[in-house]
Amino acid sequence: MKGKTETGGSHEANLDFVRTLAVLMVVVSHLAFFFGVSTFSFLDPVLFGKLGVIIFFVHSGIVNMLSIERHVNKYGERRLFRAFMTRRCFRIYPLSVVVVSVVFLMKLPVSLLAHHVAAIGQNARAEFLPSLFLVQNFLRFDQILSPLWSLPYEIQIYCLFPVAYLAIRRLRSTKTMVFAWSLLAMVDHVITPHFVKHANLGHFVTVPDFLSYSLLFGAGLYAFKEMQTSRRMVPFWALPALITIVCLMWCLSYGDTTKCVFVTFCLGLALPYIKGCSSTALNRVCGWVAKYSYGIYLLHFPAIWLAFVRCGHLPMVEKICIFVLATLGTSVVAYHVIEHPMIVIGNRVAAAISKNEARPKGQAAAATAGAIG
Repeated sequence: MKGKTETGGSHEANLDFVRTLAVLMVVVSHLAFFFGVSTFSFLDPVLFGKLGVIIFFVHSGIVNMLSIERHVNKYGERRLFRAFMTRRCFRIYPLSVVVVSVVFLMKLPVSLLAHHVAAIGQNARAEFLPSLFLVQNFLRFDQILSPLWSLPYEIQIYCLFPVAYLAIRRLRSTKTMVFAWSLLAMVDHVITPHFVKHANLGHFVTVPDFLSYSLLFGAGLYAFKEMQTSRRMVPFWALPALITIVCLMWCLSYGDTTKCVFVTFCLGLALPYIKGCSSTALNRVCGWVAKYSYGIYLLHFPAIWLAFVRCGHLPMVEKICIFVLATLGTSVVAYHVIEHPMIVIGNRVAAAISKNEARPKGQAAAATAGAIG
């Protein structure tokens, strides 16, 4: 297995590009939805948002496997699940808790922003606690903040990642992964219509479709494994070309959810073989956007409301400036005030969790040696 520098570093620029493109697709989609732009020729800009999240799921599968690999190389497999989930919780929850709390306490109408209309969810009080703990995918309520819908699936499916990593690292090739992934995709295709019909357990409770979303992340796990041995032979321009083709196919299929698996599979197959971008300027821009992408993802919705609803009386140029400044400004501040400090704390706690198990084992070995001596 290749080391951190060769595996993670060589693909870092491409992963930043994918992450940047994904978050920009979400932002553009929500802007189009707000302004009522439902079609552009035969394309549907609104569908870009969901495709952006789907692409991010693939990206997330790769970067989290790389993160686990770095942890295992440094600390071993001791208490891997606890350490990994500690880091993930410190990464995801702090900002989401702050944003959800601000939205709820200030009663910001960001549950729905469509056709120049801003609205608060019909069950705002009932949405608060589930949104705070990111379990709202078990309830049939509106989102308290629309982009928040993907986070529960992330944090819940992350629970499978440590086990998946331990299984993947023992495989000699990706053939077994392709077989298992294809089999699960077939099962998902068969049971999805039945699941949609019977998932609702009442007026308020539903069962999330974990299998479908696991498959989306699974394409990233495949790409991670293939990156260990793949030779990058395809020029970088093939990456934006591939994503463009995927967008066209996605729009031509009218966002059919059954095509999500196909989209992620194409991206997962291609990423390990694409060369890194040689443009220093583009890499820097993508690295910067990727760094603040989580804040951009959560905070651009309140920024849309602030710029185009709350300040709707202003000229369009000023509203656009307010939107850009509000989105980027709050994202940068949120990263340095909330995200980064919590990431550092999470890493320290995870390291302590992994180190603490070595002590009892070492002490037991010393005691045994002393008894024998």
